[in-house]
Amino acid sequence: MAKRRQPPSPGYSQGKASVRPSLSLRLRPGWRLAGPGEFADAAGAPLHVAADLPRGAELVPTVPALAAADPKRLSAPERELARHVQLILPAGADPAKLLPAVKRWASVEDVRLPPDVSLP
Repeated sequence: MAKRRQPPSPGYSQGKASVRPSLSLRLRPGWRLAGPGEFADAAGAPLHVAADLPRGAELVPTVPALAAADPKRLSAPERELARHVQLILPAGADPAKLLPAVKRWASVEDVRLPPDVSLP
């Protein structure tokens, strides 16, 4: 009896995946993502950065559940994870061009380009 060939599993494809460009941010201690294009310090003072972002860019917490939690109730490792934010850019944008502006934000301790991942 011949073995029947199975179609590829959903989510697997051949070819190049289209992933929007991004930057990885680590916020300074006490800072958090407060809303679209906005950070807040420990006292709640806002820092608006939306004007620095290209149209269609999004700031998203790396761990949404921790970002939404009360920082006073988080353990030290959870507070560290809550400091991480992704800046997702529109397709075709060059994240390296935005790097200098993001480094100047008072809320950001570190910003990096994501690793260049590819399959053989």
